[in-house]
Amino acid sequence: MNQINPYRAYWEKAQEQSLKLAQFYTPECLVELCIALLQSQGELYDPCCGLGSFLLKAKEKDETLKISGDDIATDLGELPFQFTSGDYLASEDKEFDYIIANIPFNVKKTHCRLVDENYCWIEKIIKNTRKKALIILPSGVNSGLNPTITKKRIEIIASGYLELVCQLPSHLFNKTGIAPCLWLINKEKTNQDIYFLSAEKFSEWKSKQRFLSEENIKAICNKNNWIKADLKKIEENNYCLAPQRFEPWEEKEKATWEINQQLIKCGYELRYSLHALIADAYQKLMTLEELDDSGDIKVDCFLEGKRIVELQEKIKGLLLEKHF
Repeated sequence: MNQINPYRAYWEKAQEQSLKLAQFYTPECLVELCIALLQSQGELYDPCCGLGSFLLKAKEKDETLKISGDDIATDLGELPFQFTSGDYLASEDKEFDYIIANIPFNVKKTHCRLVDENYCWIEKIIKNTRKKALIILPSGVNSGLNPTITKKRIEIIASGYLELVCQLPSHLFNKTGIAPCLWLINKEKTNQDIYFLSAEKFSEWKSKQRFLSEENIKAICNKNNWIKADLKKIEENNYCLAPQRFEPWEEKEKATWEINQQLIKCGYELRYSLHALIADAYQKLMTLEELDDSGDIKVDCFLEGKRIVELQEKIKGLLLEKHF
């Protein structure tokens, strides 16, 4: 290895340009973790590489590795690897042995045929991977009630390609408290089992920000700390991939989770009832078909109002039960 480390030089350049490019750059400890989990060999590709933190770190560890990347940004300057400027999601499919990516989170849908562009990234990366891929994702991809996205998540689970879902600690990224997750894709798997891990217990605080020490990274990569779930167990959890669902719980924690699920359900029902109430009242006001002799509106829609009151009381009771 040369004394002059090109990775370090470009890493420092990435930090200097972070505000200019309006991006949250992946912290070095998270780059180290991703490289350690993926264990790439031969070639590594990053479809949203930015200034190439993942690629340069991997190259630093293995000089024989062939690295390349794409990015939609056009002002990245000269990069020390094969680089193409363009929109990966709109590009032609290209296969690589190993892919690594910190995708842009929750980007507004453009050319994506799914309602959630995060899944457009997941779908294309899986398609373009020959062996393994590692993707940093917003935690919302692990759950959600949208039927189209739920169906897509079930398809990925059934494919057997998903090896690990790791919930990262919050406050790893600079200036944001988000807690993203990692998906490790392995096309060489021969079963549908998935491993889960909540990595917060393997992290440390430093200057109001979390970081991963070398020991933390080793613990996260240690499969003995992963929790395995088969397809039946995942189905019992309604195909939700939140790692917390699969960790052993104390009885009190389980009760709290069940109350939270009821609160979420009541919240959706309350929102639906409010929308129905507003829509019904608006229709009556517009048509004036429900006016009686006194000029008052006949309020059949108050049946929804009664339902709203019932839901509010139920939520109040659940909150009291949760906290007291």
